[in-house]
Amino acid sequence: HQADIMAEKLKKQHFTFDQIYCSGAQRTLSTAQTLYDALSPNQRPIREKSFLYHVNLEYLYRFIETIDNDIEHAVLVSHNPGLSYLLSDLLSAPIQDMNTCTVAQLQLNINDWIEIQSNCAQLLSIEAPD
Repeated sequence: HQADIMAEKLKKQHFTFDQIYCSGAQRTLSTAQTLYDALSPNQRPIREKSFLYHVNLEYLYRFIETIDNDIEHAVLVSHNPGLSYLLSDLLSAPIQDMNTCTVAQLQLNINDWIEIQSNCAQLLSIEAPD
């Protein structure tokens, strides 16, 4: 299973997060649960957001702006093309569509989530399950 492969890769990198957000689709819920179980079983519960299913770039930005500022590291488990568009816009660089279970880790040059905007991120890594 691709999510298990990615969870193991992230675990070896000591990947951490404060909150996982995912769409209500069964595949994203399953992926989010796999990551949660492998990486941070004592963290906050997964937050299902049904509108993250096939969401466009504008709504992704609007959602990110609403993340609580006590959350420093957020994980979005959602769908393409929205996530690829978001990644390209945050980096101001074209990114090919992310394959299933591809993980991109970003450093955002912001102090609060409401400051999210185009070209505010640096790509730390991008990895697919192989």
